[in-house]
Amino acid sequence: MVIVFIFCNTILYSQNSTQFDLLTTKDGLAFRNVVSVSQDSLGFMWFGTEQGLNRFDGYNFLNYNSNDENPYFIENDIITNNIYFVRKTNSLWYVANEKLYELKLTTGKINKFTAPEGIKGDVLYLHKDNKDQIWVVSDNFWTSTTNKPYQYLQKYSNGNGFNVVDSIPRASREFTNVTSNKNGTIFWATITKGISEYSNKGSFVQSYKLDSFKWFDEEMHYTLSFFSNNNTWYFFPKSTGGVTIYNPTLNKSTRIIDVPENIYHAIQDSENRIWFAGNTTLYCLEPNGMVKNYTAEIKNLLPYSKINNLFIDSNKLLWIATDNGLIKLQVKKKTFEHLFKTSHNGWGNTMRTILQSKGGNIFAICERMNNLMVIDSLSNQIKFTYKNFSSKDITPIYGSRFMVFNKDSTHLYTVNKSLMKIRLSDGTVTEYSKFAPNFNITSSNPIMRLKDGRMLFGYSLSKLILYNPENGSYTPVFKELTKENDIAHLRYFVESAVANQVWIGTQESGLLKIDLNGTILEHYHVNSTPNLSKNNILVLHEDSDLNLWIGTYGGGLNFLNTSENNITYFKKSDGLPDNNIVGILPYNSNYLWISTYNGLSVYNRNTNDFTNFYEKDGL
Repeated sequence: MVIVFIFCNTILYSQNSTQFDLLTTKDGLAFRNVVSVSQDSLGFMWFGTEQGLNRFDGYNFLNYNSNDENPYFIENDIITNNIYFVRKTNSLWYVANEKLYELKLTTGKINKFTAPEGIKGDVLYLHKDNKDQIWVVSDNFWTSTTNKPYQYLQKYSNGNGFNVVDSIPRASREFTNVTSNKNGTIFWATITKGISEYSNKGSFVQSYKLDSFKWFDEEMHYTLSFFSNNNTWYFFPKSTGGVTIYNPTLNKSTRIIDVPENIYHAIQDSENRIWFAGNTTLYCLEPNGMVKNYTAEIKNLLPYSKINNLFIDSNKLLWIATDNGLIKLQVKKKTFEHLFKTSHNGWGNTMRTILQSKGGNIFAICERMNNLMVIDSLSNQIKFTYKNFSSKDITPIYGSRFMVFNKDSTHLYTVNKSLMKIRLSDGTVTEYSKFAPNFNITSSNPIMRLKDGRMLFGYSLSKLILYNPENGSYTPVFKELTKENDIAHLRYFVESAVANQVWIGTQESGLLKIDLNGTILEHYHVNSTPNLSKNNILVLHEDSDLNLWIGTYGGGLNFLNTSENNITYFKKSDGLPDNNIVGILPYNSNYLWISTYNGLSVYNRNTNDFTNFYEKDGL
C-alpha cells in the first residue's frame, strides 16, 4: 500500500454562522449519558441513554424504561448502541443490555430478537443501511460451549429472522463496527481482519488493512471509517489519529485532518460539510477543504468528557450526544461575504458611504484607508483608486458621509471642508472653496443629486444651496430666512415624488418637508401632532404611496402615513434588532432592508414581521 501524507489543511477555529442549544437533565432528559439519537416520521426525537429511551417532541419528554410502574415499560433499558428508525415498518430498532429490540411506534408492541430469531449470542453493534436493511454484529463469547468464540455479521430478513453473513474467531477484545456506502456496500471492521467489504446481499468482496497498532501488546487492525454522499472513503487511523482518505482504486491514502486525537464518529450535513468527532473534539470539513475546529465552542457550552454520537435531523440540525446531555447545533452558510476587511483594529474602520455608478460598479469609502475603493460588479474584485485627493491637511473623503455621481457617472461629488469634484477617469480633484461656509466639518453635511441633475447641500436651512454642476450656477433655497427660523445640523435628504419637494431629517429638530422655492411645508418632532419617537433622524425613505419611513437614533423605525397624517412606531420590542436605524432600502414592493447598530433586518410590510441578520450570519 502507498501511503501519501499531505499536511495542507489549516485548521481554523469556528467562524461560521452557529446557533447552539442544550438539552440536559434540567430540561427533562431522563439521564445525562446519551448514547445515540434518531428521529421518527412524525418528527419526534429519540435519545438512547443508559437509563432508557427518551422521546422528545420539542417541549416534553416521554421516558421508556424498566420501571414496572411505567406505562412505557421496556424490559431492558441500558441502551448500548445505535438506535434507528425504519420508516417502512414505523418502528424503532435499539440495542439494550446487548439484546436487540424493535419498538412498533403505531402499537407500542416490542419485538425481541434472540436465538430463536437467529441471533448468535449478544448484540454488539446495530447498523441500518441506505435501503433500511438491518445488520448486526453479534458475539457468543459468553455463550460459546467451546473455547473458540466467534463474532458474526448478521443481516435481518423480514419474516425469516437473522441470517449469518460471515463469522470470524473473536479476538481478546470485542471491538467491532459496521458502516456502509451509498451503494449499500457493507464494511465490517474487526481487530484481526481490518475492514471486510460485503455486497448489499451479503457476499464477501475483499478485506483492507488500513492501519496497524498495538493494544496491550496485541497487534490490531481495527479501523473505523465513514463514506460521504459521493462515496469518498474516510478512515480514522488509531495509530496516528486524525482523518485520512483512502482511494481503493489507486490504493492510496491521503491525510486530510492532521491532529493527534482519534476520531470515532462522522456525519455529513445538508450543506455537504462533514463533521468528525473524537472523544471530546469536534471538527468540520467544509466543501472547500477547509477544516474548522468547534471544540472550544461546545466545551464552553456544556461540560462533558465524551462524545457518543452525531445525528442530523429533518430540520438539518446537528445533534451531538455526550455523556452529559445533548448539544444541538445549527450551522448555516454565511449569508454575507466579506469583500474588504482592514487589518487595523479599533477606531477608524467605519465604512463612510457606499453607492453604485451608472455602469454598475460599487464605490465605497473606509474612513481609515483615506481613499476610495471600487468594486467591479462582475468579478467582485476590489481596486483602490483616487488616493490623496488634495494637499489639504484633511483629505476630502476622510469625513465624507455622502457621495453622489453626476448624471453620467463621470464625476463624483462629495463634501468635507468644501465641495469636492473627482473626475473618475484620472482622479483629478476640483475643490470649490467658495462653498466652505455652507458646511460644518463636525456635522453630517448631506449632499443629494436631484432628478433634474442639480445638487442640494448645506448643513442648515440658511446654508442650503441648489447647485447646477453643468454650468456651475447656484442659488440658496431659503433667501429670506430669519435666524430664529433657521434649523441646523441637517442630516439626511430625500427627494419626494411630489415635484420640487424634499424631505429633510435633522439631528436635533426632527423631520422637515420643504419646497425648493424656500418654504417649510411640514415640521414633525416629538411634540408635534402626530409626533416622532425621537428628534434625532439618521435616514429617510419615501415609498411609492408617498409615505415616509424614518430611521431614528434610539427611537426605532417611524412610519409616517401622509394621507392619514399619523405615525406608527416599530421598535426592538416589535422585532427590530435595535432601535438605532441607519439605513433603509426598498426591496420589491412589500419589503424594506433596514440596517441598525445591531445587525440587518428585512421588514415584511404584509405581515409586519422582521427577519434579522447578525454577526453569526456573516456580518
